[in-house]
Amino acid sequence: VGVYIGNSVARPVARLSEGAARLARGDLDVRIPEDDPGELGHLAAQLNRMTVALREHQARLVQHEKLAGIGRLAAGVAHEINNPLGVILGYVRLLQRRAEGALAEDLRVVEEEAVRCQDIVEGLLDLARPGRGPLEPVPLRDACEEVVSRLRESTRVGPQVSVAVLGEGTAWAQAPRLRQVLLNLVKNAAEAAGEGGRVEVRIAVDAEGASRVAVSDSGPGVTAEARARLFEPFFTTKLSGTGLGLAVSQAIAEAHGGRIDVDTGPLGGARFTLSLPAPSHEQEAAA
Repeated sequence: VGVYIGNSVARPVARLSEGAARLARGDLDVRIPEDDPGELGHLAAQLNRMTVALREHQARLVQHEKLAGIGRLAAGVAHEINNPLGVILGYVRLLQRRAEGALAEDLRVVEEEAVRCQDIVEGLLDLARPGRGPLEPVPLRDACEEVVSRLRESTRVGPQVSVAVLGEGTAWAQAPRLRQVLLNLVKNAAEAAGEGGRVEVRIAVDAEGASRVAVSDSGPGVTAEARARLFEPFFTTKLSGTGLGLAVSQAIAEAHGGRIDVDTGPLGGARFTLSLPAPSHEQEAAA
């Protein structure tokens, strides 16, 4: 009996020891069996959860370094690109004043593509400067409604798309950067929903003060394959666009200590959730 009891304890302890050693060597794919009863099984489960958390953190660090590297490269060449682009746009707009017919259409295409190049450069620069400047309390409902209003005025979101903003809350953030993220999420949702579609922006704040803004749409959703790459620079499922909007938005969220996650929402399409941390005691005292 003593030998049996000894073995029944020794085996799970050995598995725990081996798993911990592999984890210490940097093997984040290790998984320890959790079928042992009592405290040993509980300890194995805790180690497995820690391994998953470390793996996710490592993936975020790799992505952050990748984005920062692209941003630094863009910052070095932006001046050389933007100057000739500005000259091209100047000449195109001058020629457009007296162009007609097929020439006018060709010039319009040139202008659109030059502006798109400028957008790409600006997006790359945003990857280099998602930074954390002074934070301030931002009323989330006001920020979301302002974003929807701006998109309506610019016709990026037409009257045929229903957009509802629900809930209240305040987040500590750089207001312009936060609005940039919200603008991108709502615009993407409206484009996915399409004519006659629905978009829902739901705001929530938990007991600790951490805030969430979930943007859901009634569109076709996002495939598992696309989800794995959505936040990579230049990856897009659209026919047009730079593929930088979500990469920049995620970089801004992470610079604020938050993140953006994607899953299937209540309207049947995608749901992008921006999560931001609770304010510090100093921020709460200053509010």
